[in-house]
Amino acid sequence: MMRLEMQDAEGNYLTDSFIRIDSLMHFPDSQRLYDLGVAAQVVASRLHHQQALEPHFVKIVNDRGGMHEALKLAKKVGRSRDGRLAGDVLLFALSHARRDQEQASILKAIYAIARITDVGERTIEAAWQRFKPVSHLWAAADLVGDSVDCDEDAIEFAAAAAALAEQAIQAGLLKQDDFYRLGYDFQGKRKVQPEPLTDDDLQILERYENRHRAYERRAGEVDQDKKAGKMRNCLNCKAEFYSEWAGHRLCRRCR
Repeated sequence: MMRLEMQDAEGNYLTDSFIRIDSLMHFPDSQRLYDLGVAAQVVASRLHHQQALEPHFVKIVNDRGGMHEALKLAKKVGRSRDGRLAGDVLLFALSHARRDQEQASILKAIYAIARITDVGERTIEAAWQRFKPVSHLWAAADLVGDSVDCDEDAIEFAAAAAALAEQAIQAGLLKQDDFYRLGYDFQGKRKVQPEPLTDDDLQILERYENRHRAYERRAGEVDQDKKAGKMRNCLNCKAEFYSEWAGHRLCRRCR
């Protein structure tokens, strides 16, 4: 199971936990996650998107001589959008599950977010595959905000993310091993719920169902055509081939 520790051996909260969480959100596949030098990568992402830098980020990066690395990375880092798309997919799927758990799915959520954001389905699917392990963190950032000024804020944020992950698991949308687990006891901490689906959301889902039914209907028609076929001899080369309909008298090679 993927796990990010937020407590030391004595159970004390690690004051650098939110920096680690922020790093994890942007770089879920980083091999340097547990090295605080990865904070330079977070700074790089902020610089790339012209976002404000919190003083504690600047101090940590400067203390480790990492600002030069951050400036270099800023030229090629663009991960915030993909992370937020993954969070949006999870939130939509959870909202759908609250209304109809049996019908909710990640595929339907990707379809819906593509229509809501005008981002291509393939782009969203790629973002989901890459950021799925931290999608609960991005979803929490969407619901409760990612502005953290103290340790308590960091714990509340992480508790919200853990609650969303648990909801996804209970709804059967994802498995426990799909998420990064945050190593902390969140008992009694903040619980969150995604917003209910809007009428526009329901219309998008109806279009998805109509498209799916059309696919099934066409697939059924193809199956019927195949059942109506039989083996014939090609009129040109005389070779035996599978004729899919009555007028299909030339094999694929001779067509």
